[in-house]
Amino acid sequence: MGYYALSTLALSGMLTFPSAAREVIEPRIMEEAHTLHDPSVLDRYLYRPLAINACYLPLMIAPLYFMVPLLIKWMLPLYTQGIIPLQIILFGFYFLSVFYPLRGIIVAHRLQKDAALLMVLCVLINVGFSLIALKAGFGIIGVSVANSAGYAALLFLMASMLRWRQGIHFPLKKIWPVLAAFPLLCVGIWTSQTWLEPLLGDGFVGAVVQSALLFGAGLALVTLAEYKTALLKGISPLSIFRAIARKRLKK
Repeated sequence: MGYYALSTLALSGMLTFPSAAREVIEPRIMEEAHTLHDPSVLDRYLYRPLAINACYLPLMIAPLYFMVPLLIKWMLPLYTQGIIPLQIILFGFYFLSVFYPLRGIIVAHRLQKDAALLMVLCVLINVGFSLIALKAGFGIIGVSVANSAGYAALLFLMASMLRWRQGIHFPLKKIWPVLAAFPLLCVGIWTSQTWLEPLLGDGFVGAVVQSALLFGAGLALVTLAEYKTALLKGISPLSIFRAIARKRLKK
């Protein structure tokens, strides 16, 4: 059970940002529940939060991916076999975290019962794939892949439910950050491990340098995405600092 506890620790940290955003947004969604089919409201409470989560989650996942081995070897040396499974399940946490903005929309439309049934289906998918992986001899690594698949299924099924039951569509021009961020994250980590890790090693220096480079590349892509779509206006760190500076000057 100790290996599974590692994923719980990582998940609690990963969900801090989406949870904080949800606590702010959901009360406003309930206040405007009668206007949720209005395009501008959907932009504000659905598409924009989805895009922001998708843009910033890789900035947490990539450094964690490279720092997790160091932290576990240093603090929990008896659990080194859980390093690779935890790294795998970090990718699944991306889908779970992106799902969070859908929760308020689901509750506002009173679709909790439907959502509960779909969550049961996701659990069955998770358990089914886990059993297949265990019987195939993949062990805890296979279970981690199954967990990640379950989280991806959760996001897909909940979005599909909103489309079928409420006619809420997810047009490509609105959700392209969600679709683009994950493959870019995977390519970035693969490239770093393939080209940089052999040069820098897998020790402290290598992990820090790779984390910093991917974090910087992620920030650059967030800034680029901000200029490419109006939905993401004001989300880059530079824009946030400018907004804070303007508020302080007004005071």
